[in-house]
This record gives sequence, C-alpha cells and structure tokens, in this order.
Amino acid sequence: MTNIDFEHLDFYHTWDNIVKAYEQFVARTQRDGLLIGCGDDTRLKEMLIKGNRKYLTYGFSPINDLHTESMNFVNNKDCFWEFDCVFKNQKLPRFQLTIPGQHNILNAMACITLGLQLGIDPQVIQKSIKSFAGVKRRFQRKGTVNDILIVDDYGHHPTEIVATLKAAHSVKKNRLITVFQPHRYSRTKFLMEDFVSALSQTDVLILTDIYAASEEPIPGITSEVLLGKIHDHGQKDAVYLKKDEIAAHLLKIVRPGDLVLTLGAGDVYRSGEELLKELQQQPLGQRPIGSR
Repeated sequence: MTNIDFEHLDFYHTWDNIVKAYEQFVARTQRDGLLIGCGDDTRLKEMLIKGNRKYLTYGFSPINDLHTESMNFVNNKDCFWEFDCVFKNQKLPRFQLTIPGQHNILNAMACITLGLQLGIDPQVIQKSIKSFAGVKRRFQRKGTVNDILIVDDYGHHPTEIVATLKAAHSVKKNRLITVFQPHRYSRTKFLMEDFVSALSQTDVLILTDIYAASEEPIPGITSEVLLGKIHDHGQKDAVYLKKDEIAAHLLKIVRPGDLVLTLGAGDVYRSGEELLKELQQQPLGQRPIGSR
C-alpha cells in the first residue's frame, strides 16, 4: 500500500468512504499474511496499526522498518539516484535507480521490502532495481531532438502531478513546459484548488479540454475556469488551447534545453508525439526559434 489519497471521488464522494475501502482491503488480508505500507503516510500508518494484521513499513523516516540512510541525486548516464537503506538494523547494499523522482525511490523501497520478505538475496534485489527502466506512460521519454526532451506521464491527480513536476524539474536543462489534460469533470470539480496549486509549479503551462471518460459535463467546470484560477494564483505563462492547436504552438515556443511534458490520463500524449514528429522533420538549424 503506497498511500491513501482523496481520489476516485465520482465513486467514493467522501474521505470516510475512501478510508472504509482501505480498511476493507486490510481486513481481507489473511491472518497469517503480511501488509507492506509506506509509513511516511500518516493515515496509512494509523490504519496498519489498527488493522490487527502483521505489517512492515518503508519510507524516508527512520521509524520505518526499511528506511533510507542516505540519498544522492546523481543524474548521470547510468542512474538518477543512489540511496542506502537499512532494514531492521541491517545495512543493505547501495541501490541505484535509473528513473527520476523521489516517489520512485519510495516505490523501489516497497519492492525491496517485499523482496526481502520473499527471501531474495539483497544483491539480486540490488541488480533488479538498477535494471528497471520504468513503464509506459510514467515519465516515459518519447524522444529528444535538438536538445528538446519530450516526456509523457499518466499523472492526473494533484499529488501525482506534484511528484511528476518535481522529477521533471530535476531533469530539465532550461524550462519545463507542461501540457495538461484534466481527466473527468468530477475530479476537476472536487480537486480544483489542488490542481491550481500543483499546476502552478511548471515554467510554462498549456491546458486543453477535460477528457470526459464517459462523464457528462458539469456546468462551470471547464479548463478555461481552471486557467483563470491558475492566473489568479500567479502563474501567468499559461494558456488554454484546443488539442489540435497544441503541437503547432509548441513548435513556435520550444527552445533547446526545454523539457516538454504531456500530462494526463487521456490522449494528451498524442500532442507530444505530434511535436516530436514535427521536430524530426525539421532540418537541423532550420527549426523556428522559440519566441519566448
């Protein structure tokens, strides 16, 4: 269990209902089974304590069964992170992670904890973590042209967005240009202010229409409304565009060193792919220089 968050509100509606769903999950664990959870999440830690099941925790805090002793941001051709872990006073071999983001260190620690419980040799776990290259639509590098990196990520909840943008800022050389497609009218409605805060953490923002995902529109819940609130929050370098306008706009503004991030659970990735194709077709040195 990696975390508990205010999500899937079209179904659960309230925090109480979300917590009850997790409690039911915990209760279904067999008496001789084991739960592994992120102890840095206060709600999750409390649930594990009350759940009357065996559990292990992992996280950055030393109160966890598996915790980090040190973390170094390397960002070279071999890896992004090096980190040392201690499991119940046992020092483990140094781990290397080839994907960015501290949230991925936590994900790796969940796997390390599970591997140790399964009796896998720590050296084998170490090699496996280093060889993991990520998955589709999670900080997926689509390509680099003229030192412009295009990345796609499925993140569509404010917590995910903050983690992804933080990872992107650690990788970028120049600006972070984020193209965000909100997913579901209900999520946008319930988490509007959280989206405003999260999306204000990029250098340049392009919003496009909400991906309905079978939902009916909700009056007053649009990307234009979200954009207005983002402007009010202080992020002025933000625009709203129709999907078919995005690639052409990006082509005008991107500069060497920029990281272009397409973000969302819908089909926003196509805008990044279209931009990549356009850049690849431009002869080196003849691409229009970004206007900003």
